[in-house]
Order: sequence, then C-alpha cells, then structure tokens
Amino acid sequence: DGLAGGRTRIKGNVSSQFLTGLLLALPLCKGAVAVEVEGTLVSAPYVDLTLRIMEAFGIHLENDQFRKFSAAGGQCYVSPGGYGIEPDASSASYFLAAGAIAGGTVEVRGIGRDSLQGEARFAEMLAKMGARVEYGADAIKVSRGAGELRGVDADMDSMSDTGMTLAVTALFAKGPTRIRNIGNWRVKETDRIAAMATELRKVGARVEEGPDWIQVDPPAALRTAAIDTYQDHRMAMCFSLASLGGVPITINDPGCTRKTYPGYFAAFQAIAAREEKAVT
Repeated sequence: DGLAGGRTRIKGNVSSQFLTGLLLALPLCKGAVAVEVEGTLVSAPYVDLTLRIMEAFGIHLENDQFRKFSAAGGQCYVSPGGYGIEPDASSASYFLAAGAIAGGTVEVRGIGRDSLQGEARFAEMLAKMGARVEYGADAIKVSRGAGELRGVDADMDSMSDTGMTLAVTALFAKGPTRIRNIGNWRVKETDRIAAMATELRKVGARVEEGPDWIQVDPPAALRTAAIDTYQDHRMAMCFSLASLGGVPITINDPGCTRKTYPGYFAAFQAIAAREEKAVT
C-alpha cells in the first residue's frame, strides 16, 4: 500500500548518498513527509543535483537550507520526454589533471561552467595550482601553466572524490598540498585517507593525515612503485597519473575500474601518447 508519510531524521555527515536515496522516495508516500538532517551535510552539491533532476521529472520538494526537506505525498514522476545526462565529472578529473601535469592540452566535453556537479569545480583547484584552465558552456580545457605547479590548501567538501586526484597531482607541485574536509573518505570503498597515505609514501612523498585531512609533501624525484588499489576504482585511476613522472608505476588489479569506467586505461593511454587529445 506504500508508506504513509510522516517525519524522520538522517545523519548527513557520512555520505549524501543515503539522503539522496531517501529523497527520491519521499514523494511516493501517501501523505506529507519531512526529513531533517542531523549534523553537517557532506557533498551537498549532489543533493542539489538530485533535487533539480526530480524537478525535471515533475517532483517538487521543499528545501530548507539543506537542513530539512519536505514533500507533499502522492506525487508521481512524469517523463519530460528527453533529458540530457552529464558525464561523470569525477572521472573527468584524471584527464584534466593529466593536462596540468604533463603539458599539452586536454579538453573534456559534456561538462562546463554551468555543470550541476560539484566535482566539475575540480579544474578551479588546478588553476589555483598554476594550470591554465578554460571553461566553456559545455567543455573544460586544461593545459600546463607558464611555471611550476604549486601546492595548495584545498577544502574539498563539495567535491571530495576529486580530492584523491588532487593528492596525486600534488606529487608534481612545489611545496605541500593540504586537502581538508574529506572525513567521508574513510567510509568509502576503502579507508581512502589511509590508503592514499600508504601508496603516496611508496612513490616517495612525505604524508601526514588526520581524521578528515591529508597533507602531501612531494618528493624531489618519484620512485618506482607497485600501487595497491584496495578494490577501489578511484585508487587505480588517480595513481595512473603518477606514471606521468617518468618512472614505471604498476597498478595492481586495474580491473577494479570496471565499476565506473571499464575503458579508463585505454582512454588514459590515448592521451598519454599524444600532446593534445579531446576526451568525450
């Protein structure tokens, strides 16, 4: 008969995925329903993305500053007839970082200045490090800047997955890079803070870590290493960037990328072999 409706509470400091899953179901309740968020909501841009998509399919939720969400019951999803889906901005981050690290130009199409994804702002971090970044309405282009990349202090709360890409990019920067507000890394496919610290040390970096932060001091020269991936697709993809430092890097269990990007290493090889490559 379906859920009656009512009120409930959910923690927001672990992952926005729990909240977004619940929000998708709210309008299908028989009566009015409300959800209150306990604690700080992480990855809020993904909640906003969910709400915008629901609007496109005829569903309206009230959003009280990401602290409380409410909906009238008995709503129905209605097809808009056609809806364009952006490519995954997290997966795009590896190619954008490659442009900043190795030179040449990498252009990723399908996401741009008006992207709804928080991770699309990753290119801003590359610009802060000294890369050259150009935003179009539907594309982002990155190339190496005039000087060296430099370390940054980065709050990655709104784009935490790409913080892993930033941590490996930090190997090629001058000075330390501190990545903050990433406590939810510890409850992902693996404890990503611990995993990143372990593998970054293998290639020679000096790494410090805390409950919700990691700091990477790059080595004078990268060391050859075999990188363990912990059955985590993002560990495999972000550490592929270490190979741009001119030393052999082995990625153990590269097949773990099948979760989100089974063709990743073929695409990475294509841009690594050319000075300029557009990736769609």
